[in-house]
Amino acid sequence: MAGLITMGLLPGQSIEVAGIDASKPWNRTGLVLECGVTYRYEVIDLAGWRDGRIETDPNGYERLHLLPLVPARRYPLGHWLKLIGAIGTSAWNYFPIGQGCTRKAAAAGELYCFANDASFRYRDNDGHLTLRITRED
Repeated sequence: MAGLITMGLLPGQSIEVAGIDASKPWNRTGLVLECGVTYRYEVIDLAGWRDGRIETDPNGYERLHLLPLVPARRYPLGHWLKLIGAIGTSAWNYFPIGQGCTRKAAAAGELYCFANDASFRYRDNDGHLTLRITRED
């Protein structure tokens, strides 16, 4: 996203980020989170969230035959294709979003999102969503 403007939110303010793509390892949002502030995340529009031929939603999926590959997931604690947030691009600041959640930011920095998959498997992912982020306090 060339020329993306980064911004923060005031208490009670929301932003909608369209075009979060399951096939991209990193989706910039342009939103700068503040450490210690609580944010609500809600998926408000979804179009074809898919891993190859497996249709799913932002909560992701599990399959027994994929258990040996769990350590290869970027966020091993989250299901395959679960929507994950990241403050910056450090794995230390990943957190699960799924269809939605409310959580306090553990660090400050730009919010990125991705579909949880092995770093070498994004080419067969498809679909996109819109995420609404609201600053709670």
